[in-house]
Amino acid sequence: MNTSNYFKMIGIIVTMLAEKITPKLYYYLAWLQALVASVVSLYFSEILHWPPCTLCWYQRIFMYPLVMIIPLGIMRKDSRLYTY
Repeated sequence: MNTSNYFKMIGIIVTMLAEKITPKLYYYLAWLQALVASVVSLYFSEILHWPPCTLCWYQRIFMYPLVMIIPLGIMRKDSRLYTY
């Protein structure tokens, strides 16, 4: 298979999936991403004892609160949740 055909096929599949995703599902996906990132970062630092770099600390500062903020916005049905 030609690589350009492969990328066209992937583009078509992604477009079809994007049309079926509702905005509410994006909120749950954002929460899942924040949750997984937080759990994995804690696993690396607390279980494996890998010291985080400076950039990792900045990422954690902004990622950890999202685990609590996004579900609160979902429960409150906040119309401005996309700004979180």
